Amino acid sequence: MRSPWPTSGPCSPSRGPAGTGVNGSIASGSFTVADTQLAPGDFSSGGVYYNFSLTISNIPGGGPTSFTSGLSDMNSSWLDIDPSGAAYVGPYGGKGYGPPEENHYDLGQPSQLPSFIYQNALTYNGFARDLMTWSVASPIAVPEPGSAPLLLVAIIVGGLWLKSPLKTAS
Repeated sequence: MRSPWPTSGPCSPSRGPAGTGVNGSIASGSFTVADTQLAPGDFSSGGVYYNFSLTISNIPGGGPTSFTSGLSDMNSSWLDIDPSGAAYVGPYGGKGYGPPEENHYDLGQPSQLPSFIYQNALTYNGFARDLMTWSVASPIAVPEPGSAPLLLVAIIVGGLWLKSPLKTAS
């Protein structure tokens, strides 16, 4: 089966649709990698992204209700390509708010379900906010201005579920 990903050069980023979690949280983002990272069966535990952007909003509990992280925050995110060429991303990193309180959101180390889907905990200052489940990354055809070639983009969409064994804050 031919992979839907490009066969030469890096992908170009673009915005895409968002997913909604059970608790009302919304997660979406985009990333770009070299086509050499998209071969069926490939796995990488970070450091392969040209661009990476992730926004999570409508987060329940205390703290800011949304955050956006970029490449420097999320470059440890996992990338796995299944045998059919579908890309799965396990976002791994966080967003710090700096002094004076040093508050921060973190996405813990991803775990992979048998279907290649990743899950990980979203925490704020170490307290559970949601358990994120990430769907397959979808390539999107984007025409390059002034030319016929198409560039493809991967969009990560997350679903969020609260997991009771994680510590929670009141």
